Amino acid sequence: MWRQPGPGKAKRDIWVRDLARGVMTRLTFDPAADGLPVWSPDGKQIAFSSDREGGVFQIYRKDASGAGQEERLTEGASPKLVLDWSKDGKYILYQATNPGTGNDLMALPLEGDRKPIPVVSTKFNELTGAISPDGRWLAYASDDSGQFEIYVQAFPCAAGGPARRSAGNTSYSVLRRFSNSHPAQFRRHTRRPAFPSDPQFAVGKFRGTSDGGFQLAGRAAEVAASL
Repeated sequence: MWRQPGPGKAKRDIWVRDLARGVMTRLTFDPAADGLPVWSPDGKQIAFSSDREGGVFQIYRKDASGAGQEERLTEGASPKLVLDWSKDGKYILYQATNPGTGNDLMALPLEGDRKPIPVVSTKFNELTGAISPDGRWLAYASDDSGQFEIYVQAFPCAAGGPARRSAGNTSYSVLRRFSNSHPAQFRRHTRRPAFPSDPQFAVGKFRGTSDGGFQLAGRAAEVAASL
């Protein structure tokens, strides 16, 4: 988790909360804005965005135990916001701002030369994103149609690959929650999309729910919520 301290203190830091003991441990101490933490699949590391160097948000990672220093993973002049970490541990998904194309989705390989891969880069804005539990698909929001809707495409895939769009209109991001036996649940004002990882899933119409969110009928997959 991350939280904003009081006036006159550091802008924002990453904290880890032990749910069993109710104890919070501060992970970052830099007098900058650190936020958007995402756990590695094995639970040993945390990736996050920070503007500590030059005032531009870059991606860092640190041992979840707090040992050692943060490692900077990205370069360049555009802000980069962490979204997800693939379940095989090979990619960090993030949102980058490009002067020519607006908000795009990129994948940072954590092996080899670590050259970022443009995953969705169009003249429209792509926001939020979640990689399916099996690592084969990406769900994200785009205003391609003139309003934000949910799209799905293969992952990893070079920008411009085919995507499937949800039937129905929504300006919401969606909750990253999956279930084998229940329809996918979507909620207002959350950061990351839910994703049905079954490769045979069908994109259908949304219907309203009692809490003001909406629901997509159809099969979804494994529960993996971490808000």
